[in-house]
Amino acid sequence: MIDIDAPSRTNTSLAQVIHWIQPGYISASLKNGSYFPLVSTSPVVVPYAGPAPPPGIGSHRYVFSLFKQPASFTNPKAYAGFNAQNRTHFNTTDYVKQAGLGPIVAANYFTSENKNVTGANGTSGTGSGNGTAAPFRGDAIETSSSRLSLVLGLTVATVGLLAM
Repeated sequence: MIDIDAPSRTNTSLAQVIHWIQPGYISASLKNGSYFPLVSTSPVVVPYAGPAPPPGIGSHRYVFSLFKQPASFTNPKAYAGFNAQNRTHFNTTDYVKQAGLGPIVAANYFTSENKNVTGANGTSGTGSGNGTAAPFRGDAIETSSSRLSLVLGLTVATVGLLAM
């Protein structure tokens, strides 16, 4: 998952902020086009961090992407420094190329806004979030058992990994 609006939509000097990279997802067998769970036992590349847009700056767009993952996937050395503390200036397009990820299989996004505004007297407001979500359908998967990796990112190629 990535935040493409850091620190704001009008100033993206910190974008992209990586919020999660998870390779090695495996899909369950499909039954007549039904939905299926994705499960991964692979080590997390970048641990999950929830949305946290700064207060009073407007909504941020967060993007999830799922890519076809090669069987020989390893995290690119140039991206080994992205972790729980270092998350800014992630480049999804470059990551996809360096990791040798295949085509994007699925993507989704949501927006989140922190409406908390601390006033001079220490009072604060409230926050909100909204977005779009739909279950991932396996219709586009050609095999009944596929290896998937989810690396959350954005661009023409957002990050998520699917190994088939």
